[in-house]
Amino acid sequence: MDEFERPTTLVQWMLGNNCNYNCSYCLDIFKRSSINPPEDESFIEICKDIIYHYDELGRNVIFEFTGGEPTLIKKIPEIGNRLHNYPTNIILRTNGSADIEWWQKTRRFLSKVMISVHQEFCDITHIEQIISLLKDDGDFHPVDVEVLFPVTNHNTSFDWGVKYMKEFREKYDVGDLQLLYSKIGRAHV
Repeated sequence: MDEFERPTTLVQWMLGNNCNYNCSYCLDIFKRSSINPPEDESFIEICKDIIYHYDELGRNVIFEFTGGEPTLIKKIPEIGNRLHNYPTNIILRTNGSADIEWWQKTRRFLSKVMISVHQEFCDITHIEQIISLLKDDGDFHPVDVEVLFPVTNHNTSFDWGVKYMKEFREKYDVGDLQLLYSKIGRAHV
């Protein structure tokens, strides 16, 4: 670490459990829509309190927003805009399903995006458009992008993940497998 660089604190925040996908291997807790996202003003105030708290301790804050699917919270671009003037970075964990207009409004507030590409629901072309948009530094800073291909122990799932992981590494220098067991989170009979 640079001697003049301040240490950071990562705050991982699950903004709700609403998801537009219903992946067969995903735990129900992440898609049951039983946790509502915080109200906008409360959300901003809590973020500011956290930033001020850690600033007094000589630390920067990185917020990592997860879900469910955090891009379903339509106010995220506005929230990013309001937090933009504070010493913080925003990481987003997403399935990448938000439309390109959403990403265009939001990308300048993000420091990193972690996309899970789910075979059952994804549109590979759309994911590629998002990666290109995020990595383009024409008007803003480039966004750090991580792409995960969740695969199960089934041959077709595993082969699909390996194929696209290799493709994305070659084209975009991103892509890793996320190994899942197909019965994760399910009671054994």
